[in-house]
Amino acid sequence: MPDLPFPTSGIPFYKGKLVSVPGATGLIGSWVIKILRESDAKVLGFLHKRPGNQFSSLADRTITADFTSPEGARYACRGAEIVVNCAGITGGIGITKVDPVSYVGPATMLACNLIDACHREGVERMGFLSSTTVYPPKDYAVVEDTAQYGDHPEDREWKSRPYKLYEGIGYSKRFLEQLCRYYYERVGLKCAVVRPSGAYGRFDNFDESTSHVVPGMIQRAFKENWKLGEGQVLQADKTFEVWGDGEDVRDLIHAQDVAYGYLLAVAKVEDATPINLASGTGVTTRALAEHVLRSAGSEAKIVCNSEKPTALRSRLVNIDRAVGRLGFAPRISLADGIADTVQWYREQK
Repeated sequence: MPDLPFPTSGIPFYKGKLVSVPGATGLIGSWVIKILRESDAKVLGFLHKRPGNQFSSLADRTITADFTSPEGARYACRGAEIVVNCAGITGGIGITKVDPVSYVGPATMLACNLIDACHREGVERMGFLSSTTVYPPKDYAVVEDTAQYGDHPEDREWKSRPYKLYEGIGYSKRFLEQLCRYYYERVGLKCAVVRPSGAYGRFDNFDESTSHVVPGMIQRAFKENWKLGEGQVLQADKTFEVWGDGEDVRDLIHAQDVAYGYLLAVAKVEDATPINLASGTGVTTRALAEHVLRSAGSEAKIVCNSEKPTALRSRLVNIDRAVGRLGFAPRISLADGIADTVQWYREQK
C-alpha cells in the first residue's frame, strides 16, 4: 500500500474476512477502509453520492448503491460476513437552524434499510454509528449508563430531551440504537453501537453552511484570512473570528481513532451495548482556533463574536467503557490531527 498518514498495525480479527462498508467515502468510512486494508481484510466499499478518495480507493472494489432503497441496502450487504455501516446524512449548526428536519427522516430511513438488509442477507455482525446527540445537555462527562433501557436508577435522565438544537437527530439515533438491540434479541444479528463525539479529519464536509465546528473553522480560515501558497502567512493586523465567546467546550476525536474504536467494537460487542468514542478531554473553541491558525502558519488575532450562533455550551464524554471493554485509547493528538487536516485541505485547493 502507499504511505498513509497515522499508520496502524491493523486489527487481526478482520484478516481474510469479507467486509462491506456502506458510506465508504465519508469521514469515518474512509478511515475504516484504511484500517481494514491494514488488517488484510477483503473490503467492498459502497458509496452513494460522495466521490471516491485516497482511502476509499484502497477497497478491493468500490461500488455505487442507493441505501435509501431497501433493494440498494440489500445489494450493499449481500455476501458480506460483516457490515460496518458508515453511511449517513449529517448537518452542522447551520442546517439545524435553517432546515432542521431536512436530513433526519432520510438518515433514519437509510439506517433502517441497512439494519434490516443485514438480517435478510445473513450478515453475521454489523456496526451502527450513533452519536452523543442522544444525550441531554449536561455539565459533566456523559456516561453510557445514563442511556440504558430498563430499571436503571438514572433512567429518569434518559427520559430527558436531547439538546433542543440536536433533538431531531438525537431522537432518531435513540430509536436506531433500540432497533439494533431488537434485531439482536429477536433474530440474533450481532450489533455493535458506538457514539462518537466531535469527529474530524480528512474527507470531512467543509461546506460552511452545513459543516461541523472543525471543518467550518478551517474553511473560514482559508477563505477569509490567508493565501494558499507555501510560505505566505497572514499579516499580524488581520483577525480570525470565533463564533460565541470562545469558551464553548467540545470533546474532539480524530476520525481514525473513531474508525479504530468502531472496528474494535464490531469485533468484540454483539448485544448493541452503546459505547462512547471520544478523546476524554475537552477543548474550548478559542483553543481550537489557536490549533487551526498555528497549523496554517497564520499570525491572525482571534476575535470572539458573541452574536454568531453557537450550540451546546459544553459536551464532555466519559470513555471508561471503551477503555475497559475494547482496550481503546485515542492515539492521535489534537495538534497532530488538526495539522494533518489543515495540510490535506490546503492540498485540495
